[in-house]
Amino acid sequence: EESGSTARAAAGSLASLLLSRAFFGAAQAGLVPISAKVINDWFSMRWRGVCSSVVAASMSAGGVLAMWLTAELMTGFRWRDVFRMYSLVGIVWAVVFYAYFRTRPNEHPWLNDHSPDQPEDETGDIRSATSEPAALRVSAADLIRHILSSRTIWGINAQSFFRAAGYWMLVTWFPAFLEYRFGVTPEEAGKLSTYPLIAVILGTLAGGLLVDVSLSISGSKWISRTGTSFVALVCCGSLICAAAAMETSLSFVSLMSAAGLCAGLGNPPAWAATMDVAGRHTSIIMGTMNMAGTVGGFLMPIVLGYMFGDIQKTGGNWNTIIYLEAVIYVLGAVSWLAVNPNDPPPGEARGDHPVSEQ
Repeated sequence: EESGSTARAAAGSLASLLLSRAFFGAAQAGLVPISAKVINDWFSMRWRGVCSSVVAASMSAGGVLAMWLTAELMTGFRWRDVFRMYSLVGIVWAVVFYAYFRTRPNEHPWLNDHSPDQPEDETGDIRSATSEPAALRVSAADLIRHILSSRTIWGINAQSFFRAAGYWMLVTWFPAFLEYRFGVTPEEAGKLSTYPLIAVILGTLAGGLLVDVSLSISGSKWISRTGTSFVALVCCGSLICAAAAMETSLSFVSLMSAAGLCAGLGNPPAWAATMDVAGRHTSIIMGTMNMAGTVGGFLMPIVLGYMFGDIQKTGGNWNTIIYLEAVIYVLGAVSWLAVNPNDPPPGEARGDHPVSEQ
């Protein structure tokens, strides 16, 4: 991944810059599925919400921090030097991570009192099985068939597509929208745009706690995962609709920040539900969810670019963009109705899990 940043710093043309960016994206693609796999291997089911929220919130916080830090660094350094600095930080971190991290708990010297032969237990605190039982092994063809035929996995991927599309409006075109819709300065638009992003981070952290607490109280993964995210995304879409009626930038951003908080609440349930239905294939199925989100995040800025251009030319209603944003989040909520987190993972029959759900 860091070699991608280094390549961007050395790019001599737009084509080479785009190529290096594609290489960087390919190297970075494993971050989400690997993180989910680590959570699945290291932590019990009752901690999936909190652990997922910390990872997801850290990713969002890193993006917000990078936006601010890059703007500051660009005032005193060339863009190539900024890329080189980021590469250096990433290389140092990679070395530290390699020296410290272990794939499973029983491999870590700080946890060497746990037997490497301890079986996997979704309800226990330590997951240290090192091999998959032969009876539960799934061929590549069977895994693909399972993914393509599972309504739950399609629902998880659909909600990821819509949530990512909605989020990327906040991180791409939102400052420009504030300038065109409310006539604020670029500097003020940049500052106001950070509030919804901060709200997403706070909502993600709160969502992780909500997922785990609701599972502990209700004993239902459907309430903890599907119910939580459905309500959160419906509230998000409703708040965005209400924001369209606001006449001042401050009141608009306030409601959009509340919507961002609700959007963040929907992050941990997606991670937890994916791990629930993926089991030992968490990295692969999480990868499909992340890919669906990437497609949504890729398409949304393109669609918005055309909409911005058309509204500028025709003098159309800027709130059309906000209504689209609301619809996207509501569609994300509807997608959750297809998700049953009690579905068995590939190769397992319902009831194979140590934790039974209604």
